[in-house]
Amino acid sequence: MAAVMAGQMGAVDFLLTKGASVQARDDESRTVIKLALDNGQGAIAQALVDRFPDLIVTDPRLPKGATWLREQFRLMSDNVKDPASKPDPAVLERLITGELGPTDNRTVSDVYWEHILLRYIGDIPLDIERNYSEDLVLSLVGTFERILKGHEGMLSLIPSSGFT
Repeated sequence: MAAVMAGQMGAVDFLLTKGASVQARDDESRTVIKLALDNGQGAIAQALVDRFPDLIVTDPRLPKGATWLREQFRLMSDNVKDPASKPDPAVLERLITGELGPTDNRTVSDVYWEHILLRYIGDIPLDIERNYSEDLVLSLVGTFERILKGHEGMLSLIPSSGFT
């Protein structure tokens, strides 16, 4: 992982010949591909994808990842029967382009589907940052006298099940 983040392709090649796993994850569940891309090492990320053609690539910053995510989105959307509950394709496009926009005043549906897609691609830190914030304000979530926000707002979306 350190060799990938540092852009040391020679070291990456050497480590792979010694049995290093291209499927390794760090303690925050980030893949080698994500770490490469997050550290400006797109060429190394693409070289790994080319070297391991059977590797499932979930990061939409790479063409193979964007294709994978579009297919997963289509499958999810096709399985949602209620038209009002279907995911908005704009959420997918924002994720693929990396232009997610501000976290406040998103619809409950947008927060939900962004959360699902971020988990699908394995970006747990970004999901937590954007969708579990104490400051999260959801539009149209509340009661007649107040808007629910933060964890109170998220918990209001969960059916009553005895959680406190």
